[in-house]
Amino acid sequence: MSNSLEQVLSVMKQGRATLGWSAVAIYSRERLNRLLQQQYNERLHELRYLPPFTTELATASEMLAARMAQQQPQVINAVQAQQVEQSKLRLTVDIDTVGAQPTTRASQAGASVKLQAIEFGTPVLSFSNASVSNSRARLCMNIVGGSCTAGSRADSRMFSVFTLNEAMGYSLEMDIDLALVRGSVDHTGRVTLDLSRGSKFSCSLFAEDAQLNVALLKALQGWFKELPSSRSRFELGVLDLDGHSPLKPQEFIIRTQAAPGAGLRNAQNYGDGAVLVFIRVQADAANGGSPSPNYPYLLPDGNYSATVVLAKRHLDYATEERLELLNSLLFPADYEFIERSRYTPHDLAIFGNINPQRTRFTVEPNGQVIGADEKLQFKLLDGEGREVSAHRWRAVGLKSHTAASQGVISPNGLYRAASHENLGHEVLPVVVTAEYDEAGETYRASARLLVSFERLQMMPRVISLPPEREQVPLSAWGAGNKVQWQLDGVVAGALTVIDDQSAAFQPDAERRKRTLLAQHVVAKDGDEGAAALLMVNAQQLLGVEPNFVPRLKSTTSYQLGLSGTMLPNMRRRWRVLSGPGEVDQHGRFTASAERTTRTSAVVCEAVHNGVIFATDYSLVEQSELVPEKTWQSLAKHGITVPGGADMGSKGSLYGNGFQQMPVKITVQTSRVDGEYFPLSVNELASIVIADRVNKQNVEMMPETSEGLEDGVVGGVAWALRATANQFQSSVGALAEAAQEDILADEQFQAFYLHGRSRSSQVREFVTSLQKDSGEWFSSDEKTGLDSKIEVITREVPSFSDSDYRFIGYRVDGGGQGEEVPARPDDDEFYLHPKTVDYWKLQYPGSPFMSCEVVSDSVDDPTPALSTLAWESEHDYEEYCSYTGFIFEAPGAARQQNIAFHGQLSKALGVQSSLLAGIRVNRNVYSPGSLVISNHRTDNISFAKSDPKTREKLKDGIQLALRDKLGNPHYLRVSYLSESTVGHRNHLRHVATPAAYLRAWAEPERSDQDQEQLGGTDHETNQ
Repeated sequence: MSNSLEQVLSVMKQGRATLGWSAVAIYSRERLNRLLQQQYNERLHELRYLPPFTTELATASEMLAARMAQQQPQVINAVQAQQVEQSKLRLTVDIDTVGAQPTTRASQAGASVKLQAIEFGTPVLSFSNASVSNSRARLCMNIVGGSCTAGSRADSRMFSVFTLNEAMGYSLEMDIDLALVRGSVDHTGRVTLDLSRGSKFSCSLFAEDAQLNVALLKALQGWFKELPSSRSRFELGVLDLDGHSPLKPQEFIIRTQAAPGAGLRNAQNYGDGAVLVFIRVQADAANGGSPSPNYPYLLPDGNYSATVVLAKRHLDYATEERLELLNSLLFPADYEFIERSRYTPHDLAIFGNINPQRTRFTVEPNGQVIGADEKLQFKLLDGEGREVSAHRWRAVGLKSHTAASQGVISPNGLYRAASHENLGHEVLPVVVTAEYDEAGETYRASARLLVSFERLQMMPRVISLPPEREQVPLSAWGAGNKVQWQLDGVVAGALTVIDDQSAAFQPDAERRKRTLLAQHVVAKDGDEGAAALLMVNAQQLLGVEPNFVPRLKSTTSYQLGLSGTMLPNMRRRWRVLSGPGEVDQHGRFTASAERTTRTSAVVCEAVHNGVIFATDYSLVEQSELVPEKTWQSLAKHGITVPGGADMGSKGSLYGNGFQQMPVKITVQTSRVDGEYFPLSVNELASIVIADRVNKQNVEMMPETSEGLEDGVVGGVAWALRATANQFQSSVGALAEAAQEDILADEQFQAFYLHGRSRSSQVREFVTSLQKDSGEWFSSDEKTGLDSKIEVITREVPSFSDSDYRFIGYRVDGGGQGEEVPARPDDDEFYLHPKTVDYWKLQYPGSPFMSCEVVSDSVDDPTPALSTLAWESEHDYEEYCSYTGFIFEAPGAARQQNIAFHGQLSKALGVQSSLLAGIRVNRNVYSPGSLVISNHRTDNISFAKSDPKTREKLKDGIQLALRDKLGNPHYLRVSYLSESTVGHRNHLRHVATPAAYLRAWAEPERSDQDQEQLGGTDHETNQ
């Protein structure tokens, strides 16, 4: 359905685009998904990627068998008619066969399905379910790697084995609510989505098996819920709240909207849509209304990815400088809004694109699958899509424990995967990272690829089947070419080709009567793969062990055994039922000289006078894959406070949530047969710090959060950052630079601990890590000074009026350059009617690192940025004073103009131009100090002022500041009492207790308030 620019402008002429809000920002799914992909790739080299998912599911095989018997004819017909999605059928067949056994004992047992190291790809947003009544969207992630082993828990002889990759088309979907979270210290509003809060999960992996699907979704939902926000939260946009111009955002709501026709599954634009942010700026006193279901779609067709609408009443503010400022608020720092056109059908509409800046780098290609020993050329692109020469390339296997398994990358980005001999994994995820140096900054970009030992992946690779199964779907994925299928060895049935990647095998009815029936199926697309199908048509009684032998190298031998006691005096006969290799009469199997992966069915039979009385089997996989060696134990596993007392075992910090204490985790593995195998990247990424007593992990806060914000009920008492914030560390910074050699003999991780507490307390912390096998190791398993750390939170100090210097300086008018006298009725100084004084607030112990103007009213959350006073409150009075605001954190961008409350001109009853463009006097102002400017004039009529707004601003300005140690300071700045002669000439400061401030009051908390990091942001989205 079309939505042309002309149609959008025609709708906007009706004047209902802003719904009473100051502005609306709309941005498209396409660019949001690009942002998600960029963040996903960035996290690959920051150790903040989604960890692998491992779980074991159980299901009742009796129900499976019954359902299989009822549904199988429909499945067969659907396969033949190509009406069922292959990605939903393949695994279902494998799982359905598990546990559907011919014995009562087996049918009452149940099946176990183990998913190992499942990896998820880039999150992709869809707005097919979006409604402007809420902020919901649909999120999809492909399954890009992992393995599945399914088997009967009662009889391990019924099983299936296969490896997953992205080409198979399996995916996970969930509903997600976008949120807008607000940080008080870093002055940002962030449009976020959090995977840990997903709902309505669906997954195509077990889509044809309702019971197993429910078990999987339950496991996934629980796993996502436990993910730390540093891994689960993604940002779609940033609202920069720093500064105090009339068009600076104050309040906002988020909504999602489907594009016209995008809710129809067969539509070309299915899932397309936009995120809408309705914004109230400082110039407005009240929020607008909520959009109705018929709210217009304001993104036109064509090359547009964003629209900004500014309410008609604010067009006077829309100078180029201020409008550009508004535009820059709506997108992450390294993306920018590029205007294409603007119109004023009623409100001001600006159409354009969210484009990456030149220093937003990407690595291409991304998400490729290559085989062992294959090459792939990578290139680095800047934000304009131009190729640039990276200064450094590196490639790291996420599961690698040796340098050889990771492959090598050349100085120009040519990657060569490890050889078959060195790869050591069925599928190895590899992160390729490029670094680019410019103007003293190093920029990094990464891409993900998978290296597959078998270039052609088969599903299933090995499977044993019960007699009920009449047809076995087969699939193969390789280089994307059409797959050719053929039966290998003894032909035990018919093969039907379904499509370019799929076929189905149907055993002969007569052959199904045999006790055991084996069939090999070969697939070719330039590469070759094979599947071994074993039909088990009778109970197996001899107890051959093991039932499956993986990865036996060519020409090597393996001794099979017998554990059963059936017919003990009867002769055992061993033979290879199907596949390559030989077995002697003692059960010793020797693989063939072939170097391709094949699976042999080896059978043992109890024979008397040529009659077979009982059988059993083992499936032996012949493969050149040699599993990569790994470490077994840890020689060193310590946690210390660099620079802390008692050799780093003790540390302290103020419990203000923002002072940080460095923590260092050091790990060294023990040698295995004289060789050293370090932690893999996945294992390094698993490192956590936990409270030693209650065993709760300390949450990682998002790197966009400077610390633990105040005023959030139920907020956590402890949290970690991966990098240092702007505040001074309690015991000095970590001396070590970032670890470049990920496989060094001694590995370490650096964290910065933050605590929040009203009173002093002592806590002990330990560190843990998870081996790739799933086993956990904790530092306090061994004794020693580095087995734990003891941390003391110091009580946050209180401050009084005398702790500050608050001095005024005349910067304009009579007496310029002089310090404001102590007496407000000093006639010689104040007889000049038009003056400007800078009142500088300083804390001698430290510069102020942040300053927030806050509201102390529950009924009116909008803070007063200015205050005002007349000489007297009579209609004829024209002698008036009002204040402005200047603050720059050390190292922050310069504030060019004095800021005033957005409605100050309304309160004064003057034109807004009176307050526009008043420049900051840099000779008086210095960063890290707060200046309240006092503007005295003789021509503003009290009678023309707006009573309601005037009343709001007359009582002063409430301030919340933080010093370099992170300690909060709460002050009120106001004019003197009206009973004081010259009250509007002077400003005063009063230190106020934290409890006086609704938004900054620190809540009571218990020791249990550490379950999740809910306290780092103020959430304003409804």
